[in-house]
Parts: sequence; structure tokens; C-alpha cells
Amino acid sequence: MNDSKDEKSEPQYEGSSKSEESSAVLNPEVDSKLEEIIEELPAEKRELVRHTIQEMFVGFMERSSAPQITSEVARILAESADKDNEHKFQFLIQKQKDEAALEAREFEFKREKHTDRFKIVRPIVFYVLAIVALFSIGGVWLCVIGKEVLGASLITGVFAAVFGYLAGIGTSDFFKEDKPQ
Repeated sequence: MNDSKDEKSEPQYEGSSKSEESSAVLNPEVDSKLEEIIEELPAEKRELVRHTIQEMFVGFMERSSAPQITSEVARILAESADKDNEHKFQFLIQKQKDEAALEAREFEFKREKHTDRFKIVRPIVFYVLAIVALFSIGGVWLCVIGKEVLGASLITGVFAAVFGYLAGIGTSDFFKEDKPQ
């Protein structure tokens, strides 16, 4: 049983029916010239090359002896090519529509995300502005009543904190754009 599997796995060029049929196709002159070319190859390789060339020759002969293409066949081939091109065109149109819809969804998502962030930040901004205004007024009032050092320090500290925050010192990634990984 193993012998039959080994015989099937290895191609048999010598004595196979295809080889016998195709050897009849080559004329003796071609066969002799082929022998001159491949005589330096080992016997197994020689048979493989001979078989491959014979198969190519048979294929060439079958293709060259095919019937002529009629106008009906040409029309069917042209319609087939047109239909294929139409399907490709429809595919590309659908692909563009899908990409446009995806971009619209992504834009809408980013807009909603921005709106949600602003809804969260809006009360914080109002409270910060109120605190800045109160501390500034308090610092000016301290300067007026004679405690200039404390008032100036309070005003300077408030504005340094606001400008530091606006410059990005101590801020989280809350306001930064999400980057794809």
C-alpha cells in the first residue's frame, strides 16, 4: 500500500500516457535537437525537461489550432467585459459612499465629544472667572487699606495661576485631541 502511494506522489514521465501522446507530437528533428541541448543534464532532469517542453508544445498547438472567434463570441466577450467594468464601477461608487458615511459619522462623533466637553467645562470656567475676579478685587482692596505687600502678592498669585493654567502647566490630557494608536 505504501508503494502505491510513493508511486503516485512521484511523477512518472517515462511510460505515462501523456508522455506517449505528446512524444508523438514532436517530430524526430525537434527531438534530436532537444537531445543535443539537454544531453548534459542527469537522466531524471532530462526526462522532466523533455516532458515539460512536450506539454508546452501540446498546449501551444491546442491554442493555435482553436477555432476562429466569431462575431457572436466577440460580442459576448465584450458584454462580459462591460459587465465586469460596470460591477467594478458600482463597487467603487459604493466604497466611496461608505467612506463618506464613515467620515460623516466620525465628524459627528467629534462634534458631540467637543459639545460634551464644553458642557463639563462651562461651569468650571464660570467659577474660575468668579474666583479670579473676587481675588483681584480682594487684592486691590488690601492695597487700598494699606497692606500693599499682601494685596500685590494675592493679585500676582492669581494671575500667575491663570496664565500658568492657560499655558498648559498642570493640565491633563482632557483638552488634548485623541490620537489613534
